[in-house]
Amino acid sequence: MPSDKIGVVVLTNLDGNPLPGIVTNSVFDRLLGLDQVPWNQRSLDAEAGGKKSEQEAKDKGYTPRKLGTHPSHDLKDYAGDYSNPGYGMVTIAPDGDKFKVTLNKVTRSLEHYHYDVFQVPADPLDNLQKMKVVFLTDMDGDISSLSMPLQPDVKDIVFTRMPDRQLTERSFIEAFTGDYEIQGSPMVLKVSLRGENSLIVSVPGQPDYKLNAKRGTTFQLADVPGVTLEFKRDAAGKVTEAALNQLGTVIILKKKQMP
Repeated sequence: MPSDKIGVVVLTNLDGNPLPGIVTNSVFDRLLGLDQVPWNQRSLDAEAGGKKSEQEAKDKGYTPRKLGTHPSHDLKDYAGDYSNPGYGMVTIAPDGDKFKVTLNKVTRSLEHYHYDVFQVPADPLDNLQKMKVVFLTDMDGDISSLSMPLQPDVKDIVFTRMPDRQLTERSFIEAFTGDYEIQGSPMVLKVSLRGENSLIVSVPGQPDYKLNAKRGTTFQLADVPGVTLEFKRDAAGKVTEAALNQLGTVIILKKKQMP
């Protein structure tokens, strides 16, 4: 039987490493008493041909990458922790003009691909090379989640952005407590601290609302979709007002200063 009739054995979960296939095919040749096929050279030739073809496609503009684009946010706005109940935690951290992405304990660099899509740089020795990370934006224009293709047989895995860590620290959020007034209205909105690190909003005639940490100095009113409260500081860093966003309508609340 001519040796060129022996097909290349396809093995899975090898992270693109051709060595196991080369060894397996060479063993089959020996066991079957066939002429030795230069599987190693064939692999090298195939790799070189693939690279040449890929470069030709790039030179001719045959690429899904949209050139000349840029991220929709400042890079700092993408940084944070993102969680998925089945896959754990993804952390995005600034790294110069790029990012570092850490999935549980695995860390890789991320470079801009196009729009809000970033990718792991090309590296034949890296099983995560060219993996894309797509950032998603919510109705308020904030980065709210990201997705990654972690399994070939399922849709991209979505990781939801976690609240900024400082918004769960008592020493940070204590400055937001106090009474806030709407100009020209007798109504007073009271923000108080309950327990170790829970902010509560109280309005006369209404039940108390817990403020769920979001990011920066912005909180979401629990059980009230589309309503947020963002605390504002002056140039000296003192909290002087808050912006109440109700489904796109923003009201300024002035903080009553203690005498």
